[in-house]
Amino acid sequence: MKLSKLLFFILIIVFTFNVCSKSGIVSIESMTGSINGTITIDGYGAEGFTVIVLGTSFMAVTCEDGIFWINNLPEGSYRLGITSVNFTLFFNETVDVIGGRETHLTSKDISGFFFIRAESVELDVNEIIMAIGENMTLNATVIPKYATIKDLIWVSSKPDIVSVDMLTNKITANAEGTAVITVSTVDSSKTAVCTVKVMQYVSSGPVESSVLILQAGASGTDGAINRSFVELYNTTNSPIDLGTFSLQYAAGTSSSTGQGGIWLRNEVQPWQVINLVGTIPAGGSFLIAGEITSSAGRLQIETADQIIPDFRLSNRSFQVALLSNKILLSVTNPFNAGGAPVAGFMDLLGAINTAGTDGVDAYETAPAEIISQQASARRNSLIDTNNNTSDFVRIDYRIRQGSNGITDEVFEKVKPRKSTDGTWEPQF
Repeated sequence: MKLSKLLFFILIIVFTFNVCSKSGIVSIESMTGSINGTITIDGYGAEGFTVIVLGTSFMAVTCEDGIFWINNLPEGSYRLGITSVNFTLFFNETVDVIGGRETHLTSKDISGFFFIRAESVELDVNEIIMAIGENMTLNATVIPKYATIKDLIWVSSKPDIVSVDMLTNKITANAEGTAVITVSTVDSSKTAVCTVKVMQYVSSGPVESSVLILQAGASGTDGAINRSFVELYNTTNSPIDLGTFSLQYAAGTSSSTGQGGIWLRNEVQPWQVINLVGTIPAGGSFLIAGEITSSAGRLQIETADQIIPDFRLSNRSFQVALLSNKILLSVTNPFNAGGAPVAGFMDLLGAINTAGTDGVDAYETAPAEIISQQASARRNSLIDTNNNTSDFVRIDYRIRQGSNGITDEVFEKVKPRKSTDGTWEPQF
């Protein structure tokens, strides 16, 4: 008898309480229907609020985007309410439920009815290395995005080393040392920190790197390369764990003709970071690739050691840096930051199109003027002279036709490889 009562109680709960779901009407009888709608705060979906049907035991919890569904309601007219911790709001209008049908409500914005505290504050970067005299802007996000008060306070632990502008969030490296930038809500209940190390770079001569950028290429909608890629090569006799490494990249400038035939040029984009995961074999390659953007190209990279969906190089100009750490670059040119490479610098390629109309800010000595959606930039030897112009050559991946493209024999020699290909010796 007790077991049957327990089962009956469970059925009642399942029938009346609708968990977060975006499924359509689930009517177990023709005389029942459903109500769905969206609850927002300042235009953002309000998650985790309970929508109740007044005078009944029916209710539902809003999903991440504020949508709710209440199913299996008997026919009739109802009023709805919304509840949360220490908060209840009733709607005056009635909602008619018709058996076998879905009743959709217009979006309900409940801004101004209550105060929502910030749950956390997040910074876009938590550790930076800067050179004296450099500056950059930190970006903070208040969670949830519909918190009532989003005002923030910025403080530096050592303003003489790193100062911060309260209005613009811009930090400036003033002297060598380490400082902690703290951002907090106005009531100081939620905080986030960024550790900034400022270095006085001193010339240290050429960099000896155990891992080099062997080849990099950008895709295009009708190009010969199906996806953006960077191929690394291990010049040593031992495998190297890339767990502490990062590949950082940015689009360079691109030019276009404006009114009156005047050349217009946009700015180089900020550095973006790919944290590498995996091991590069001794005398072997490691391949990083983006999403496929061309299906007709001759070079079809099907798999890679790391496929990053949003990784896409510009086929007009790009800069790619390899570092042995994962700290976001804040310098313009990591090869020459105050007279020497930044800490953890391994290799850098700055490449522009063959027309020479575009540009990059980061490169070793001079950029390689050789790329397009048809061609990659590839090293002409494993001897790194720290000059992109002389160290890299153009590889046109189109089928050989006249002076364009490469033969099948050359294609097999230069096509990018990945770690599972093991040890191999690049041919030039």
